[in-house]
Amino acid sequence: MEPPRRLTPPPLRRGIVKRPRLGRLLDGGGDAQLTLLAAPAGYGKTVAVETWLAERGFEFVWVRADARDDDAVRLWSSVAVGVGGVRPGAGAGALAHLNTHAATVEPAIDMLAGALAEERRRIVMVVDDLQAISDAGCLRSLDHAVAAFPGNVQLVLLSRTVPRLRLARLRALGQLVELGPSDLAFTVPEARELFGAVDGLSAGPVTVTRLTAHTEGWAAVLYLAALWARGQDDHASALRALRGSQRVVDEYLADEVVSALPAAMRRFLQRTSALPQLCGELCDAALEKADAHAHLQALERSNLLVIPLAYQPGWYRYHALLREHLLRSLPRHDADAVRRRAMDWSREHGRIEDAAEYALAIDDAGALLALIEEHALGLIRGGRSRTLVRWCAAIPREELFAHPRALTAAIGAAHVSGRPAPEIRRLVAVARRTGAELASSYEGAMLLIAMALYADGVREALRYAEAAVEISGSDGELRVAALAVQALVRLVAGDDARSAGGAKTALEHPDAAWRPYGHITAHAVLAILEARAGRRHAARQHADVALAEAREVGVAGYSAGTPVQLADALTSLLEGRMSRAHSAARRAASSSIAGSVWRAWSLLELAHVELLRGRRLVAENAFAQAGELLDSAADAGSLPALALRVRDELDAAGDDESRCEPLSPAELAVLRQLPDRTVREIGDALYLSANTIKSHIRAIYRKLGVNSREDAAARASALGLLSE
Repeated sequence: MEPPRRLTPPPLRRGIVKRPRLGRLLDGGGDAQLTLLAAPAGYGKTVAVETWLAERGFEFVWVRADARDDDAVRLWSSVAVGVGGVRPGAGAGALAHLNTHAATVEPAIDMLAGALAEERRRIVMVVDDLQAISDAGCLRSLDHAVAAFPGNVQLVLLSRTVPRLRLARLRALGQLVELGPSDLAFTVPEARELFGAVDGLSAGPVTVTRLTAHTEGWAAVLYLAALWARGQDDHASALRALRGSQRVVDEYLADEVVSALPAAMRRFLQRTSALPQLCGELCDAALEKADAHAHLQALERSNLLVIPLAYQPGWYRYHALLREHLLRSLPRHDADAVRRRAMDWSREHGRIEDAAEYALAIDDAGALLALIEEHALGLIRGGRSRTLVRWCAAIPREELFAHPRALTAAIGAAHVSGRPAPEIRRLVAVARRTGAELASSYEGAMLLIAMALYADGVREALRYAEAAVEISGSDGELRVAALAVQALVRLVAGDDARSAGGAKTALEHPDAAWRPYGHITAHAVLAILEARAGRRHAARQHADVALAEAREVGVAGYSAGTPVQLADALTSLLEGRMSRAHSAARRAASSSIAGSVWRAWSLLELAHVELLRGRRLVAENAFAQAGELLDSAADAGSLPALALRVRDELDAAGDDESRCEPLSPAELAVLRQLPDRTVREIGDALYLSANTIKSHIRAIYRKLGVNSREDAAARASALGLLSE
């Protein structure tokens, strides 16, 4: 079982120097959207925020990130748990969403924002060690949080490097409070207070001033220097001896601190530095000894070398600067031997992600493959697809390709997490040679569904979809998805009757309501079929169900949401809602699988909508892109026939003006003010009553064949009616 996340900082130590100027800077973040502390290790970022929170008494949530948080689902699950600990119930909705529908995390962030806004009380949300996060999707989720969180939430990020967030916009708007090394560096008065708080140390003002200048106020180095000098005979001489760059000072202090310890303790420190987090039992296993607990207790009593983890009693970590120094002096083969035994211990104790991180550290692809094959399904179901993608990416391609179960897991995780289509196609191409080995397994059905979605042609896609239905058997989780994908492929193949039958069968399955991806796709297929038949009410019912569930599970921006957007586009056209149809068609084209018949289909529907809006050149461009995709497809089912119909529409679109019923002078006057003014404002400008203006607007809509102001403006612009 995975350990709980760190949701509170460690307790402040005695003798912490109070730095009111930093507190005042952090107070400024209460009116900003984001507070960012970015500085190298040892500059006191964590202590500064901990002290400020303790002094102000704010409610707060604290999450310390690590490499495993390079996965938005894991990160925001930790945040949701933390919120629930401070505000009972406030994180429940977000956590439930992440546990069941983890395609995207933005809906969960919005749920958190809404729950926190309701209470209105101020709360500080801290993400520490943000430099551990590099995944673009995870960083985008933080950008989303910055925009979504209400004014009573102060978001504070701590990082050793400046994160790749949308900071320029926040700076320009005055919505970013930044603290860097120059802000966090100790001033001379602060350094004097720090040295004065160390029992048994005597350091004059001149010595402290010089040392502060030499270290550029680097907090950790000053603190280590004070503790080291305390044990020397001549404090002032020892401190005056420190010279050089920050790195040299760091290494010099670490050498002196470590060298003052007994040989057995020095060896223990050096070897266990290979472990990011440690406890007595883990160290005993990793070092093949039985005295680790006593060593850790002694180090904790020293108030210097180890930091207890508040969220895991009995667990510790070393100060980052000290660990980096110790690792530099530990031979790689020794470090790997310690990590390998730690990996075995972690796996045996259910700490699967710890075990995988050790496997990554020692480049043991075999161990990582075994962990993936054993736990991939649980990770995907638990929304940890990005973590799984990261593990698979670390395995040499030839080794991954030789393990069908792991390869299938990689494909499923990549698809669910929205990885680029070329990357998934390469994996699918290899999987075609290994799928037979999984003909009766869950992974086999998942693989066949992916192969259908990423096939080169419709006939090939249909073969894979039918095979997926065949081997899915009575497994509701895959049966519904397989039937829905089969119905979708039949729709593109032009087999409308069997498509409708398959979609209805998927929805009639007893587990359909609990299998959101198949449920969404089946409703989208039926909405498209109803819209094509001109039954707008039935089409809207299916489209709205698909849209609502797609928003709930967060697939709107991924290829899984493409059929939903197409359903909304076609239904909106039938309803005369041109603007909505256009937005949905654009979303479908941008989210569909690149280079696929699905992208071609979306572009053809977009071209049709653009043409109806009077944007013939834009429609021609979308049509041309669709044509290139259709030319490269092995076969495109019914799409060539759709392309011919759109081509005919384009060719016949030269005389739009003549096909538009002329507008009266009064209607033209209203039309030209319609984009920017309200009914009342137009009436005041033209000295007409509101009812008269409304009558003119109804006539304008009828003559232009539109149903909204936006569509009227677009149509009128295309016809040249807005010019004086």
